[in-house]
Amino acid sequence: KPWLKELPGDYNKRYMTYTHTNFPEEQGAKLVRDKIPEIIEANEKVKARTRILNEAEFIDALVNKLTEEGAELKHAVADRDNSHIMEEIGDNLEVLQAIAKACSVDFDEVIKMQNHKKDIRGGFDKRILLLGKE
Repeated sequence: KPWLKELPGDYNKRYMTYTHTNFPEEQGAKLVRDKIPEIIEANEKVKARTRILNEAEFIDALVNKLTEEGAELKHAVADRDNSHIMEEIGDNLEVLQAIAKACSVDFDEVIKMQNHKKDIRGGFDKRILLLGKE
């Protein structure tokens, strides 16, 4: 599958790809941004094989995508590359917003809930690691 060819660097070795189907011809398929098939076709001069996910598959694929993007953010942080960190935070935010929309959750309400929870429980500014309870 040309559109699933190895990406730059050691992407396929460091990150999992997720399967959203039981059909063998779709093993290794993953959710991509809306314009990626067009970009593949323009840049690689090949036909991108795609299908549209149903609602349940889409939500499952988004949650898997969040795991994938979280792993990419972890590697960007480990590399201490601020530009890459910002890109990966943006990717994670995009997936979170898509999950909210797919689940009919108002993202502005999510932000309000986040701020309310921070007021009650605090943030992570103090870097506290809970070691246990006695």
